[in-house]
Amino acid sequence: MIYRDHVVELGDPLDPIDRGRFLVLGDVHGQMDMVMRLVRLIGYDPFRDRMIALGDLVDRGPSSAEALRWFAGGTLRTSLVGNHEAMMIDAEFGERAERLWFSNDGDWAKAADPFEVNLLRRLASGFPLAIRITLADGRRFGLVHGEVPPGASWQQVQRAERGLGDGANDYSGSMTSSLLWGRRRAHWRRALQKQKPDRLDLEERRLLTRLLKPVPGVDAVICGHTIMQGREPVRFGSHMFIDTGAYERPDGRLTAVDPAARVYWQVGHRKDEQWGPLPLPAPFEDSLPPHLLRRRSR
Repeated sequence: MIYRDHVVELGDPLDPIDRGRFLVLGDVHGQMDMVMRLVRLIGYDPFRDRMIALGDLVDRGPSSAEALRWFAGGTLRTSLVGNHEAMMIDAEFGERAERLWFSNDGDWAKAADPFEVNLLRRLASGFPLAIRITLADGRRFGLVHGEVPPGASWQQVQRAERGLGDGANDYSGSMTSSLLWGRRRAHWRRALQKQKPDRLDLEERRLLTRLLKPVPGVDAVICGHTIMQGREPVRFGSHMFIDTGAYERPDGRLTAVDPAARVYWQVGHRKDEQWGPLPLPAPFEDSLPPHLLRRRSR
């Protein structure tokens, strides 16, 4: 499905079309064989279930074009723009942008028909930057590729627009840059695995508090972009990271989440590698020392 808006709202419990499931997929990166095995595993119904990929359909895998066409071609399935789609779109407008895309595994396009590549760019341009879904129980989830900037609300996300150059603005600090490229929460989570939270100084604790705060306007955010090396979804504050490295061999996995049922499924590269449904992870703050939680609640 293609949209005209940069940020999209989906989900109306009173609408018969929304009586199926919302299924959210991590970064595909051209792994359409894994997508097909995953949809069979979860019992995907294309006439009832909405399927939303979190972006980065292209590059690094063998079936970039097929992935773009498949997610753009279904009435109830779509994708976000990821940073790889943004690089692909920008590559049309200059050699520097094209070199950047090719150096990030977009060089599959060198052997493709230029007309087809431009058609694929038009399809990718129709994907939104963010989607908010409303479940039958009233819970709302924000879907983004990178992350929502710390301290920002969903109302601010709704004002985001994609423009030329977003494929290179990996750390510009803008809203759009965060939605496409943001990794601050993921980097902090990795740092906290090496350093105990109760050893943080005052400034670090303040930043941690900010990172763990909810995003006003949604109950949680589901995102991709940053690969979870444990090959399982990870929760850090308001954000759940579900990119489990589908393109990486031999142990990369592709993950799909059903936020209403609070479960996820995965497939690996081997035909016999499949898991789920499994329960989604508990919030990261459940593992924090109590005195840090008390500080956070003030």
